[in-house]
Amino acid sequence: MRQTIFPIIRWVAAIGFLCGAYILGSRVTAHEDTNFLAVMPLLYSIGLLILGVLCMGPELMHWGSIPIRMVFENMYNPGERGVPPPDYNIIRLYIEQERYEEALEQYQQILHYHPDEFLAYVEGIQLAFELDEREVADKLYQKGLGHLTTPETVEHLKRVYAEAELRAQEAAQEEIAQEEGVLPEGEAADGYAGEVPPPAESDPERPA
Repeated sequence: MRQTIFPIIRWVAAIGFLCGAYILGSRVTAHEDTNFLAVMPLLYSIGLLILGVLCMGPELMHWGSIPIRMVFENMYNPGERGVPPPDYNIIRLYIEQERYEEALEQYQQILHYHPDEFLAYVEGIQLAFELDEREVADKLYQKGLGHLTTPETVEHLKRVYAEAELRAQEAAQEEIAQEEGVLPEGEAADGYAGEVPPPAESDPERPA
C-alpha cells in the first residue's frame, strides 16, 4: 500500500511545484523591470522547479537510465534481452484442457529461445508422436541431437525417441487390426490405450 501511495504523493507535489514555477516565471517575463525585487519571483520559480524535479527523481532516473542499460545489455549479453524463460505451466494447462496442438507449439517456442532445454525435447517428442506429428517429432529430435552437449542427455533423448516411435507403431498396428476386425474396438495391443501421456514430472539426466 505504501509503495503505491508515496509515488502518487510525490507526483502530486511535483506537479504543484512545477505549476507554481511556471506561474511565477510567467509573472517575471510579463514585467519589464529588472530590479532585484522584480527578479525575486524568478528565483522562487527556479527553486520550485528544482523541488518538482527532485520529487520525480526516482522515475526520472529510471527512465533516463534505460538507454544506458540497453547499451550495456547489448554489449555484454547480446541476444538475451527480452528472451522469455521456459514456461511449462501453460503447457500443463493446455494438456489438461486437451489443447494438445497448442501445447506442442509451446514446446517448440521454448526450444526456439532455449535450444538446450532438455525437458522440452523429451516432452515435445512424446506429444508429437501421440498427435501423429511425425515430422515435428523428427525435427525436434534432430535439433536436440545438434544442441544437447552431454553424452547422457543425448542417449536419453535417443531412448525417448525410440520408445515414442515404438508406441506410435503399435498404435498404428492396433488401428489396422481393429479396421480388419482382428481386435475388438478399444482393446489395445500390450495394454497401450493410445492416450496422450502426461508430461514427465522429473528429469534425472537433465544437464546442469
